[in-house]
Amino acid sequence: MDKDITKELSPADTETVRVKPDVYIAALLDEQNDHLVEIADLLKNQCDDDLEVDPCENSETEKGRKIVKKPVKKPSVGEVLLQILEKLKLLDAGMNALRGQHSEYYTSAQTAISVATPTKPSSPDVIAAGTTPGYQIESVYNQLQRISPKITVINDGTSNLFVITTPDAITWSPETLIAPGETYTFFNVWEMHLRSPVAGNLIPVISGGVYRVTEYDIVPRIKLWDQPDQFGVNTTIGLAEHAARLGSPMAYERRGNMRYCDDYESPTLKAQKVVPVGGVSTATRSSDTAFMGTTSLKLTTTANATDFVGVRYLHMDFNDQTKVGGQVSFSSSQTQADGFFTVMARMDFFDGAGNDYRAFITYVPGLNRLQYRNNVGADVLISDAVLFSADILNWCTTKIVMDLNTKEYVRFIIFGQTFDLSGIALQQINAPGEPRRLEYTFYLRTDQNAVKIVYNDNYILTDSEP
Repeated sequence: MDKDITKELSPADTETVRVKPDVYIAALLDEQNDHLVEIADLLKNQCDDDLEVDPCENSETEKGRKIVKKPVKKPSVGEVLLQILEKLKLLDAGMNALRGQHSEYYTSAQTAISVATPTKPSSPDVIAAGTTPGYQIESVYNQLQRISPKITVINDGTSNLFVITTPDAITWSPETLIAPGETYTFFNVWEMHLRSPVAGNLIPVISGGVYRVTEYDIVPRIKLWDQPDQFGVNTTIGLAEHAARLGSPMAYERRGNMRYCDDYESPTLKAQKVVPVGGVSTATRSSDTAFMGTTSLKLTTTANATDFVGVRYLHMDFNDQTKVGGQVSFSSSQTQADGFFTVMARMDFFDGAGNDYRAFITYVPGLNRLQYRNNVGADVLISDAVLFSADILNWCTTKIVMDLNTKEYVRFIIFGQTFDLSGIALQQINAPGEPRRLEYTFYLRTDQNAVKIVYNDNYILTDSEP
């Protein structure tokens, strides 16, 4: 017997995973059992003879009736086999529905809610399938000509989703709330409508109401969080703690997308050593100290005043339509009494059209002086109150950020302080014939006739900086 089981289910069975699918599964099993009974009857009728009772006036048998065994016209074997085949097809279709296996599954790509709808547009009882204002529509039946026995909505956005479903395009469920990052499974769905208080965006970053709908089984996302402490303070673990626990070099300054990192753990030096012509200052790996891991890069000058040593990184792979950052951590045991020295951070953007746009920062620990170099090559004071704590175990992160579009400074970070340099033009230097590239250089210079030592660790290049 062919049943339309969707007509036998109440609307409540279609709401959400809070309603068990027992009714739906039981109906499917009942229908498959009917098919099996019909197949058994066909086989029995093919194999057995029927007994037909026929009246007979002259019969001496009880009650004036006689039993006459007569052959009954039976369908041919071929006809019975065709009937069985049709029943097996129905059985197979039912079992496919029961297992959730179909030749074609309903699934959608990542979809943005086109119109923000902060409040529920209307009562579900008066919603017409496919015409509800304020809702975005996912119509399973129109696409596959069947209802979905089990379908999941994934909230990929940053705003709440609200979903209603129907098993028959007549009766609608109440709204179900799906929070960002969560999934929800619905049963027996003809069509579903979705809304969000915030319109969705897929580029440049996913935001607002963004979702996926699929009949494929998925692995749900799991959120882990700590409970509030005895003072009621939320102790949720953030990205900073995760980075620190994993030993990430991005534990402090995490803005921008990291494109390159050198932690000096490898014996192969990945940067150029920069010294004056004929200079003998050194840049070597050392286990004297390290910000993370077991080694750092030790920069050592000679005892000649103005001697310097640096390391320079060259990059061809970067986004020149963005803001880029060069970050490095350093430490030193040199005190003011040991005499002055200068550390310098420099970034150069060679545009491939004969120009070098340069950002240049200098810091003199003995004078607590921080300066930037302007567009005409003059050093300009940023602050003379940037205090230095001399100890090779006391690491400081520095980061210079410049805008490759506007050819301007953005900011400089040192000792946990951020100095806003936005709007200040970079120094422009003629560089004919130079290919397009980025360079980052960190220098140490001695300002007296004395050897100076500084340790470097965790050089990082970033782009897409805010």
